[in-house]
Amino acid sequence: MSAVTLSPMRPHHLPEVMAVEQKTQLSPWPKAEFQRSIDNPNRTAWAAYLGPTFIGYMVFSAVGAEAELLTISINPSFQGKGLGKKVLQQGLNQLRFESIFLEVRASNHAAIALYESLGFNAVGERRNYYPLGSGREDAVIYAYTNL
Repeated sequence: MSAVTLSPMRPHHLPEVMAVEQKTQLSPWPKAEFQRSIDNPNRTAWAAYLGPTFIGYMVFSAVGAEAELLTISINPSFQGKGLGKKVLQQGLNQLRFESIFLEVRASNHAAIALYESLGFNAVGERRNYYPLGSGREDAVIYAYTNL
């Protein structure tokens, strides 16, 4: 299997990013939000590749030594192969923040297992955080310390 690599997200990545976003997110970000992530110096947006093939993306927001993982997605045709873990692990290694936080849907057991396998710990919850078609869903807050 080819190596997973990260490349800074650029505008030419947006069509592929949006295709994955539409397939993987219950509440997809608009294209303009990804463009803001590319343009914002307080955000780090990455396109992920398996060899030459685009497989997904992730976006962090940073303040000082602390970051928040805002979004991460892997194309469904590449899920279930450990690639999400490889992508996130590379991001953690490259970015070197002291602390990283994230919210995840309480029902997203695959993502929770991924985060916990990389050393994230549940530290709280946000009630009714995520919109659903007919209501809202709680988020679990996770933290990772890289000291």
